[in-house]
Amino acid sequence: IVTKKPPSEFQGYAKVDLGNYDDVRTRIGIGGPIIKGVLNAKLDAFLADGDGHVKNIATGETYNTPDGYGLRGQLNLIPGEGVDILLAADWTKINRKDGPSESFAFDWRAAGFAPPVSAGPIVFAPKPYEVNIDGPSDEDMESYGFSAHATIDVAENLALTSITAYRDAKALRVFDRDYTNQPLFGDINNETQNQFSQELRLATTGNGKLDVTAGLFYFNQKVKESTDIYTL
Repeated sequence: IVTKKPPSEFQGYAKVDLGNYDDVRTRIGIGGPIIKGVLNAKLDAFLADGDGHVKNIATGETYNTPDGYGLRGQLNLIPGEGVDILLAADWTKINRKDGPSESFAFDWRAAGFAPPVSAGPIVFAPKPYEVNIDGPSDEDMESYGFSAHATIDVAENLALTSITAYRDAKALRVFDRDYTNQPLFGDINNETQNQFSQELRLATTGNGKLDVTAGLFYFNQKVKESTDIYTL
């Protein structure tokens, strides 16, 4: 995916999409020159909000919601002929309800055990796209990233490109895994990750009969994940 660079003339936009389940998705953006011919900037934002298509008859909440919001900014520096530097940063936050698409009967005895004596009667939702869950089914995610893309003409019909990027993300997921109206068991999942990449590329430009590209690429990623299971 290649996003548009900041424009050299002032411009802006606003877009709103409406859908069923009270789905509203809004995007706005503005951009233009800060220093004419040298530095351009752009800022975009989005907001998604709505109800999910699965209803929990126990709490009235809906699941599989599209809720989220975020920002993305860019600076395009052109300090001289043959030099182009693009800096970008973005941030996204997602808070959504997640869950099964419909209720299903769990055969406890076939699975090798029976519900605890302290559990009450298990009642399943009567209709498709309905569930009867007493516990949480939440998913909270946040991520941000930075990148620097620089291209320099080092000779006639020869350009050096450097792309540096960093991204950090974390997620907390709390799910009622028994999918029933009784507090039998569930899990809490924590995940964090960060990644760094660096690309160096030397390539011919223009419309010559022979195109040549040579480069190096480095990528490093660290992921930590834990899952805790809780029971009645």
